[in-house]
Amino acid sequence: MKPAMWKSAIAINLLKPLCQRKLWLNRIGQGIAIPHAKCDCVDKLVAAFGLSKKGVDFDSLDGELAYIFFLLVAPQDSAGPHLKALARISRLLKDKYFRDTLRTCMDEKSVIKIITQEDEKKI
Repeated sequence: MKPAMWKSAIAINLLKPLCQRKLWLNRIGQGIAIPHAKCDCVDKLVAAFGLSKKGVDFDSLDGELAYIFFLLVAPQDSAGPHLKALARISRLLKDKYFRDTLRTCMDEKSVIKIITQEDEKKI
């Protein structure tokens, strides 16, 4: 699962079909939000990554703003990959050093490098 920088065009294209569907939101706290949904607009699991320098109020459990976002959209008939991806992302984000390093990323290449390195350590 290669992450993509969450540019406005990507976010709009992924979120537009979800506006009329149920969107679940894992408001984990610690500056993290993982919105996810099932939708017939995709035929395989799609993931997007986003950073906010200012933070976004996602009504998190700890009251903190969210800075790190992973958006997951899975096909309607998919359960396994969707849940595995959620678990995998959650496991990666438990590491404070990893979260802090992600927040300092300035471009897509550094995000992909950091996520790939961390993911390889957790396998």
